[in-house]
Amino acid sequence: MGIVNRRSLHFLDADRLKKRVEYIIKHDATIQSLYRSALSAFFRFAGMFIPVDENMVLFSSFSGKRYDDSPKVLFERMLERDDCADLHFVWAFNRPNDYRLPRTQIVKMHSWAYWRAALSAKFWVTNVNIECGLSFKKKQQVYVNTWHGTGNKSFGNLVPGRNDYDFSTVDVFTVDGVFMADMHHRALNVNYASFVYCGRPREDELYLASQSTRREIRDKLGIPENAFVVLYAPTWRDSLTGGNDYSFEALLDADRVLESLGENALILYRAHSIVTETRGISFSERVVDCSVYPNVNELYIAADLLISDYSSVFADYSILGKPMLCFAFDYEDYVLSRGLTADFRDDITTFYNEEDLYSYLCAFSYREESDKTKRFKAKYISAGGNASDACIDAMFAASKSKHD
Repeated sequence: MGIVNRRSLHFLDADRLKKRVEYIIKHDATIQSLYRSALSAFFRFAGMFIPVDENMVLFSSFSGKRYDDSPKVLFERMLERDDCADLHFVWAFNRPNDYRLPRTQIVKMHSWAYWRAALSAKFWVTNVNIECGLSFKKKQQVYVNTWHGTGNKSFGNLVPGRNDYDFSTVDVFTVDGVFMADMHHRALNVNYASFVYCGRPREDELYLASQSTRREIRDKLGIPENAFVVLYAPTWRDSLTGGNDYSFEALLDADRVLESLGENALILYRAHSIVTETRGISFSERVVDCSVYPNVNELYIAADLLISDYSSVFADYSILGKPMLCFAFDYEDYVLSRGLTADFRDDITTFYNEEDLYSYLCAFSYREESDKTKRFKAKYISAGGNASDACIDAMFAASKSKHD
């Protein structure tokens, strides 16, 4: 099957060191405070000597890890729009030599070229963070944050011991409904006036997906027409090694899942971008690692069933109205250590042990589970389908308001 090369999810030493430093900063309040105050002051001072370029747009996705998600969609839409013809772009990547993009300067994430671009770009576009926990945005700059999902796991200031996330300077923050807006106001201190109720630009593709789209994608991925495809996409767990790695121990027995669903079943596995290594899954022709596949939407469209846990992929996938199940094998431990912002167990069929899940898969009702997914979407998601243009329009409107 020609889906993607398999990977062990090991990072290079430089990436491991970076994650270790990030872990220390995140978990040590004193170091975190010194980091924020000293570097924020430095960049605010440096910014006094670097003018804002009214036509520059700075992009990053998942802190420079990839060219994907909503920032990619917005960038490609800007290349098409006439009112963006005068804009020029900067993209930040951890491995800048891997990319070539039109009308675009490529810089290395966290290099001086990156920080200079952040100080000079009129527009910032990201799905995570531009300032990397610092605070130096200028009043005339326009900050667009699409975020990357609507989920129920605690994040930001909702995590025990955290009260330092402040996204109050974001000008445009895209959300897919009231649930997401309330959570991000509480977790990230986003102002309600900054929310644009349009969904995430990446998800426009899901709203437009048709049966012909699905057939084309499955053909491209090498999936047989009669295959029943399970997408297993668990979220990440916190590091148990002080930030040296973020491994995931899969308790889902892929062979038992395949046995429960029959000979035409296959599994696509999608690790969270933070996960550095997956253990407990043996990959084969019927169990395929899609963790580095560039477009997760295509995996959603190709799949017949989603299995996840506390991940925001439920919200994405619910747009398609197909069955989804929750395998929460560590529910009590996860709630105690990380916490949840909402209880989805009444909305998504949930299993706490493997045997119950395997038994259910043997004879579950596709229609009943699809109906349950549609009710989930109706409850949590009220906006989406034209987010790209709505977001760009809001970006220009925010810029105009700063000049009025």
